[in-house]
Amino acid sequence: MVDLGGGQDGPIEHGFSNTVFIVPGIIFVSLSDISNKQDGLPSQEELLENLEKMNLSDTLKEELREGILRGTAQVKSSGTMAILGEISVLLILISLVFLVLVFFGYKLYKSLVERERKRQEKRLQKQQKKKK
Repeated sequence: MVDLGGGQDGPIEHGFSNTVFIVPGIIFVSLSDISNKQDGLPSQEELLENLEKMNLSDTLKEELREGILRGTAQVKSSGTMAILGEISVLLILISLVFLVLVFFGYKLYKSLVERERKRQEKRLQKQQKKKK
């Protein structure tokens, strides 16, 4: 449990569960792992070299070679889709950070309002005691 309070005199009197910090961290790490795997893909030349090293029949090698060449042609044509994917991941991460900040802001506001309400109640009780 993360204690964001500064004691009884601090502005925040609530503790938050560590899951508030862990869940965005897991999402960030998993998304960064996905992007790292995409960068680590072998090139077309490497795939063709590895294909030649395999002990396969010539017809099967030719079919695989054609598939590799067609697959890379499709990847080149979908370059804009890759950029849109990266932008969407970025927007998702930004929105998650924004939501976490909004959550903490709301909790801070709620805590301050509650503290002020308690102070007002204390003042009223003291005034009532003085009147008695």
